[in-house]
Amino acid sequence: MELRLLGTVEQYQESFDALLKRVDLPVNYVVRCFLTGLSDEIHTTVRMCKPQTLHDTYFVAKLQETILAFIARRARPILDKPSSFVRSTTF
Repeated sequence: MELRLLGTVEQYQESFDALLKRVDLPVNYVVRCFLTGLSDEIHTTVRMCKPQTLHDTYFVAKLQETILAFIARRARPILDKPSSFVRSTTF
């Protein structure tokens, strides 16, 4: 329950799977444990999809990570430099 996403979802999944091999837990509990360690940006989307299996949970988490990375690459500032505000006193 203390494992957290610090790198990629793939790295988190590998660490999670390694810990999971040590215990025998119900699938719904395992899915909740995995979700708990995800970042808020990924966690929210995965929960909205209501995955029923751990495989589905992994898939949606990786998909959301990919989408967020794409958005980050495509995001550009509206203005390159802040322009100075010029107040017009003429009406």
